Amino acid sequence: MKLSEFYSEAKQKQQGYTRNETLEAFDLTTIEELEQSDEDFIKKRLKTCQTYFTDVLDKIDYDDKIKTIFENYNEALTFYVLKKKKNIEITHIPEDNHSTADFCIKYEDEKFCIEQKSLSFAGGNLEYKRNQEEALNGNINIERQLKQGKRIAQSGFWEILPLGAGSLKEQLTRLQEKIANNIKQQQFNSCKTILLIDLTQILDDVNAKECLSLYPSYKGFGVCSGMLWNVVFGRSTDNFYIDPEFEGKKNIDGQLDFDGILVGRDYVKGVIFSCGKTIDTKKYFGFYRYTEQDEKYAQFIEEICDFTNDDTNRFSYTIE
Repeated sequence: MKLSEFYSEAKQKQQGYTRNETLEAFDLTTIEELEQSDEDFIKKRLKTCQTYFTDVLDKIDYDDKIKTIFENYNEALTFYVLKKKKNIEITHIPEDNHSTADFCIKYEDEKFCIEQKSLSFAGGNLEYKRNQEEALNGNINIERQLKQGKRIAQSGFWEILPLGAGSLKEQLTRLQEKIANNIKQQQFNSCKTILLIDLTQILDDVNAKECLSLYPSYKGFGVCSGMLWNVVFGRSTDNFYIDPEFEGKKNIDGQLDFDGILVGRDYVKGVIFSCGKTIDTKKYFGFYRYTEQDEKYAQFIEEICDFTNDDTNRFSYTIE
């Protein structure tokens, strides 16, 4: 069976019973396009996905191997998307006994690396299982109502909390912690390396305003802190601003209490966030230090990203 067939069968088996949030992060059309590729790396990653699918296909309960399947699929997708970019050469760095980055990039006759991480839910498998259980209970409730003769069955709703419950600042802190815990310095030692964080499993889309240090609140009563900018460049003593409920209400939700990913980690040369399930909807948001703007890896970030910013927040308030 091809990966597209494994995926379709897995989706069909859960249809009407429950919902697997990691499976929802895949896209069938994208899988089918990747299957047409002649690239050896993509073929190997898809083959790995197929192997793991044989172990989980008949399981209704959430299995950690689903995340492994997505990581392999997502690496193949990143390789495929970047391979199509002009002026860029990308090769996969073979795994060995030493920790290495995932990809080598050649851009304008200079080489550097990319280390990719695909973020999953906070709370690990327990949060995925909670969502599956609530989806299952909702479907059982609908079936019960239909059997009772109701023509229109009403279902409750379940709340999906990829970063866990809590305030925006608490969610931001969890996001920063998840990224920081995934950084292994030895993977950045072989060459100048950019960290690519895929958010597809936890965010459907990213508003470019979140790439700013501050932006005008949606209600027009003050300013808000951009989530992604602060994950990358925030300082522990910085205030965190939220959209106030009404004019005159305080909109400072304390201090960040952490330093961003590019603060104190000189070995990380930039951060790119990606989101989007399909090749056409995939978006990249990049960050690098202002003092490194003339470096080729910073120019590469500018080349491939839909929006970029630096630690000086040079794009402040320019997004409509």
